Amino acid sequence: LEYWHYMLVALAAFLLAKKVFKNNLLSSMAAIISLLTFESLMAYTTLFLIPQTLVALLTVLALIKIEEYKLRWLVFFVLVIFLMHYIVGAISALILIGVYLSKRLNLSTKILNLGIIGSILVILASIGMNFVGRWEILAREEAKYFNFSLMEKAGFFLDWYGLISFSLILLGCLKIVKNGTSDQKIILATAIIILAISLLPFSYFLKFYVIGHYLLNMVIVAGVGVLLLNLPRFLKVIGVLFITSVFVVIFYTNQLAFKKPLFFRNFNTSVSPNEIEAGKWLSSYDNGANALLISDPALQYILEAASGVNSAGGAYMSPENRRLLSDLGSFNQSSLIKDNLLMIKDRLQDNKDREVLFVVGGRYFSWQSLSRREKDSIFYNIWSPKIINEQNRSYIDFLKESPEFKPIYENDELIIFSVGPKNGNFSQRPN
Repeated sequence: LEYWHYMLVALAAFLLAKKVFKNNLLSSMAAIISLLTFESLMAYTTLFLIPQTLVALLTVLALIKIEEYKLRWLVFFVLVIFLMHYIVGAISALILIGVYLSKRLNLSTKILNLGIIGSILVILASIGMNFVGRWEILAREEAKYFNFSLMEKAGFFLDWYGLISFSLILLGCLKIVKNGTSDQKIILATAIIILAISLLPFSYFLKFYVIGHYLLNMVIVAGVGVLLLNLPRFLKVIGVLFITSVFVVIFYTNQLAFKKPLFFRNFNTSVSPNEIEAGKWLSSYDNGANALLISDPALQYILEAASGVNSAGGAYMSPENRRLLSDLGSFNQSSLIKDNLLMIKDRLQDNKDREVLFVVGGRYFSWQSLSRREKDSIFYNIWSPKIINEQNRSYIDFLKESPEFKPIYENDELIIFSVGPKNGNFSQRPN
C-alpha cells in the first residue's frame, strides 16, 4: 500500500501542476521532484501511508477540481478529512474552504497580490516568534523533543530540498508575483502560510508541512520553468537531467541519513531475526502467561509484541521503573540486582506470584550507557538492534554464576534469565 501511496503522491503533484501551469514539462518535473523529496521528520509526506499523509493527499486531489464542486460536496469532503485527522484535517479544511471561496469570488490580481504580501507578513511574524521563545502545547513529556529551533528547522529543509531548491523557490516566487495566473498566486500565498505555520515555535507544528510538500513543490516548479521553458529542446533535456540528478543525490543522502540509526548487520531494521526468535520462544514458554518481562523499554516493547508475555510498560516504562532499572548498572552484587528487579511493578497487573524474566542484550547495555536524563525520557529508547560485546559478556557471565539468576534462553544478541524468588534463590529450590 505504501508503494501505491508513493506513486499517488507523485500523480497528485503532476495533476496539480497540470492544472496550475498547463504545461507537460513542468507537470512532469513536479512529479519527479515530489518523488525525490522526503520530509524525513514529522511530515513524512511521500514514503509513509499514515492518516496525516492520506489527508494531505486527498486534500490536494480535491484542490484540482475544487471550482466544480457544489457546496454540499465541499462540506461533506471537509467533514471526512477532518474526521480522518483532527489536526492536519482542520488545516486542510481551511485550505479547501479558502481556495473554494477565492475561486468563487473571482478575486482580482490586485487582491491576490495583497494576499501574497499578507502571507509574507505572516511568515515574517512566524520567524520572529522563534526569537521570543518556544512553547509546548501538549502536556506530554515527549512534546519538548518535537519543538525545534528555527535553525534546526532550516537544517531539516536543507536536508530535504538541498540548496538548489532555495534558488528555485526564489525564482518561482518572483515569476508568480510578476505575471502568474490566479491559480498560481493562490498556491503561492497558501504555500507561504503553511510554511509559516510549520515554522511556528510550538511542539509538533512541523507536522503541518505534510500539506506544504505539494504546495511548495509548485513554487519550485515555477522556478524550474523560469530556467527551462525558453531554452532550445536540447538544452531543456540537459536542464531536466541536471535538476533531476541533483534531486536524486539529495534524496539518496536524505534517506541514507534517515535509515542510518537502524543499520544492523547489513540491513536497515528495527528488529533483528534473533529478537524475533526470542519472542517465538517466549510465546511457547510454559510459564509465559504468569511471567513479567523486564528489560530496556525498546526490547520490552518488541518482545512483548512478538511473544504476548507481559512486560513492565513496554516502550512507555514508567519513570519509577526506569530509575530502578537504571540503578542496576551501579550494583556489583547479584542480590541487589535481584531485589531491584523485583521492585519493578506492572501498572496493569499484580506482580504477586509472577515469575520475573530479566532480558539482557545489546539494546539493554546501550540503554544503560545513556545519560540519566536520557534514560528517564521515553524519547531516547534504543530502536535498533545491538550486538553483545566482550565487556557485556563479562556482566552476563557474572549473572550466570550467581544463584539469583537462571539462564533459560540465549542467542547471539540476548539472554533471558529467570529471576530468583523474593525470599531465596535458585540454589534453594529444585530446577
